[in-house]
Amino acid sequence: MVVVVEDDGRGIDTEAVRRKAVDLGLLSPEVAARLSDEEAVELIFQPGLSTAAQVTDVSGRGVGMDAVRAAVQAAGGTVAVHTERGRGTRFSLRLPLTLAIVRALLVACGEERYALPLGGVQEIVEVPADRLHRVGPYRSALLRGSVLPIVSVHEALGLPAPEEADRVVCVVTGGRRRVGLWVDRVIGEGEVVVKPLGAYLGDVPGASGATILGDARVALILDPAALVRLALREEERAHAG
Repeated sequence: MVVVVEDDGRGIDTEAVRRKAVDLGLLSPEVAARLSDEEAVELIFQPGLSTAAQVTDVSGRGVGMDAVRAAVQAAGGTVAVHTERGRGTRFSLRLPLTLAIVRALLVACGEERYALPLGGVQEIVEVPADRLHRVGPYRSALLRGSVLPIVSVHEALGLPAPEEADRVVCVVTGGRRRVGLWVDRVIGEGEVVVKPLGAYLGDVPGASGATILGDARVALILDPAALVRLALREEERAHAG
């Protein structure tokens, strides 16, 4: 994705930029004199460099362009600048567009919404609470003659545990395991745009990404295999204690 910001103003005074860089001790006068205009323009990304004659709330402090470049680079992008005296300046911000669209099952656990990629969902069944049993570190239920391990999404994600009541179980493949994810209810299904969790959220155990729903709510995209590992780890810790 490319974002272009431009104006039709005076352009950047590269001579003023060179002088300011020398005044700040960033360059010697000899080195500054040898810079091309394109190289001189790059100096505006240096912290503390500003050619504004007066300091105001929005200019003259030398804080801004270096922060812009740092933020864009942190997102895996680049910033380029092109200027012409008397014609204006153009900034081009190139950002990676890492998106994928998948069909997902939307489920609810308490007040939270989650998305399960449909590719891993085999079926959805209702399991009465009195048909849940403990086998080793898992809850389990008998489904068509086979023992199905049950993982509570509430417990795996550290949500307040609900009362033992009838629940909806989404039968999924979690790694090499076939397990049931125990949720409060199924909302529906649809296409969701998968977004990375990013630096602010970091790694969320049990989630592989996030999406924005039609009502502007953010929903985590669940990773069944990771949920199984989380639940097993917590159950083993509880038994050990």
